Amino acid sequence: MNARILAIALVLMILLAACGNSASAIPNASRIQTELGEHSRSIVPATQAIDRIEIISNETDTEAGWHQALVTVFSNDADIAYISHMQVTYQRNADNEWILADITADRSMPWISSPLVGASEETIRSAIIGLEVRVDDNDWRFDEEIIESVTIVSQETQLENNRDNVIVSVELGAEAQIAQGQIELQFAFDDGWSRSSYQGHTPFVSEYRPNAIFETTGEQILYETTQRTMPFGSGNAAQDITLSSEEISNFTLIGSTSSNRGATRIYDYSFTLEKGIVVFDVNAQATYQFDRMNGWLLEVISFDPAVISVDLAGTRWIGTHESRTISGASTRQLTLEIEAMPNQGAISATLNSSPPAYSQRSTGFVDFNTLGVQLLFDGYIVSPGSLLNLNQINLYGYIDVNNSTFASLPGIQRGNHNRFEVALELQ
Repeated sequence: MNARILAIALVLMILLAACGNSASAIPNASRIQTELGEHSRSIVPATQAIDRIEIISNETDTEAGWHQALVTVFSNDADIAYISHMQVTYQRNADNEWILADITADRSMPWISSPLVGASEETIRSAIIGLEVRVDDNDWRFDEEIIESVTIVSQETQLENNRDNVIVSVELGAEAQIAQGQIELQFAFDDGWSRSSYQGHTPFVSEYRPNAIFETTGEQILYETTQRTMPFGSGNAAQDITLSSEEISNFTLIGSTSSNRGATRIYDYSFTLEKGIVVFDVNAQATYQFDRMNGWLLEVISFDPAVISVDLAGTRWIGTHESRTISGASTRQLTLEIEAMPNQGAISATLNSSPPAYSQRSTGFVDFNTLGVQLLFDGYIVSPGSLLNLNQINLYGYIDVNNSTFASLPGIQRGNHNRFEVALELQ
């Protein structure tokens, strides 16, 4: 009898076990993990391996035929561990089987990521793009095209604190120069490593490429200077002054600077220019530019001239004066004798005219900033016999340095004075 009861009990246990393993059983953690691995890749990327899950809560409605589980998913890729949360829903079909119906992300609890390793070489290289360092008084920007190599010197990773401190040696290659130095990068982890700060670790030192080594001399710059003209003045009084080595003295090469990662060299220099009656102090810059096809080329020379003296006293000028009035035009022969310059810029002169033959006193000034000259009637010395102001000559113009002439400003009219053209040449 006891043996029979034992046999019946054994059969019941086998049947119960079979029922527990049937498709109608509530899905357990193992089944949920398997199906998450197959169907949740829109939430958990395929690059992440699901290590395990924990069922936080289960809810089943047998009458409606659904079961829902809230689960925590532990996954990782090669560098980062992830904790996420999902709602997994099953429905029971006509065969009394639980079929996966839906997987949704659950954001009611925080999703967490934490590093498994420090910042990668790719992350470190990307982190230096756009940084700037000082190289020989120039700012070099770390653009992709000039970074030749990035080498990790040291890396101290604190996974528990989500911190990584990296020192890298960087080699840069620009068109004219190469440079090498070290920078220190601090990374913080927040769903991935990102640079939080940086500073120089060792200074960056540059040197010119062998084909870009360049030095010039004062003699060469002087020669290049004499091949150009020096702009002076503006508007109608603008002129381009020619330069020759015989007119230049006190030539001084002040120094040079570089920019544009060494591809631009600027030489500062100064000289005195004695151009006839006008003496200039000139500060100048010669700018050279390097490119790999043509080497170093002189790009531009810029001038900053200042008039320091105009030696007009005792000079004699001759020329013509054309007067246009309502009654017609007339031409006179003029002789201008500048007697003195009582102070800087001031002029006193005698102006002789014929026909009619007369002379007048003229006073005025020369503007050292523009070389503009103004000489106004200041009384007759020998009267023309008519006191009409048509015979009074007021001169407005500028000193043409190249040609040693006094050139009137075209089309000028001052009040009731005549409109005229005048050209006086220094004798």
